[in-house]
Amino acid sequence: MIVKVDLNSFSINGTLDAPTGANKLVSAIIDPNDRYAYFGTETSPGKIVKVDLNSFSIVGTPLDAPTGANKLVSAIIDSNDVYAYFGANTSPGKIVKVDLNSFSIVGTPLDAPTGANKFWTGIIDSNDVYAYFGTNTSPGMIVKVDVSVPTSAPTSAPTPSCISFRKCKRLAKSSLRVSKKSCRDRTVYPNRKSRRACVKGAKLDYKNAKTQCRQIC
Repeated sequence: MIVKVDLNSFSINGTLDAPTGANKLVSAIIDPNDRYAYFGTETSPGKIVKVDLNSFSIVGTPLDAPTGANKLVSAIIDSNDVYAYFGANTSPGKIVKVDLNSFSIVGTPLDAPTGANKFWTGIIDSNDVYAYFGTNTSPGMIVKVDVSVPTSAPTSAPTPSCISFRKCKRLAKSSLRVSKKSCRDRTVYPNRKSRRACVKGAKLDYKNAKTQCRQIC
């Protein structure tokens, strides 16, 4: 069930039942224009329910995630209201990409690196270049995904154990050079804004990697 709350009076404004089979709504996102909301279910496979916020009604039938993409416990949406991404509570974690215009699944779910299981949290940057999914594991892991490319793979896996600070820093520097080179690819980053965001993200990764090197070496 979806409950609508009037925030001005802090009172219940209405309730809406999800369609049959769309049980346990464990994740939710709303588009930047406050027109539609999307809810992910804790079912196998996961389902996505679309709600018209103006009429507070269900739109169409729930969208089934591909086989194996179960329990969509996290969700993010880009700032242009074009794509949404749902994280699955699976081992390894999976990410389901949804085209919001056609309300359809895009490609196959993206599998996380080995050990990165159960994507319970997710965020996306303001430039819609990178998304970050957090795992329900011990220790927790953060998987970075390049969402500016239609069929992208995770750009970074969990940081390996350190052998020496110097080697750790050298590997981080090498990764920065590779990342900055890829940022110049105009087929992947067609405009200056996306290229600058890519470089900025690469530099931030390098800074964070050096900090990790100091902490674990």
